[in-house]
Amino acid sequence: MRVAEESALSERVGRVLELSSRALALASGEESGQWEALAEVVAERQSAIESVFALPLVESDFPKVREMAESIRETDAEIFLLVKQKKQSIAQQSVALALGQLARSAYLASENDNL
Repeated sequence: MRVAEESALSERVGRVLELSSRALALASGEESGQWEALAEVVAERQSAIESVFALPLVESDFPKVREMAESIRETDAEIFLLVKQKKQSIAQQSVALALGQLARSAYLASENDNL
């Protein structure tokens, strides 16, 4: 019986780690719809994490669960930094666009004054 539980634990932990890798890949990508896909993967990963803790864990399972938790923490830190960088990049692009539009408006206004 314990062999089946250990197998289930390994399978579920593997799924969590797979979803973490997928989330990191999505966060580092530039695809259309990546944020929606990232949210879906993170939600799916949360369910997978909950399924790990739904198992009847014993003390010998703790190292595997601890390893999973450390991996999640590292991956989430990387995802956070990627999202933060992209957010800053988007903000900078928005400011540059707004300044460009302002400069264009000022130029057009000065051209109208010259007529």
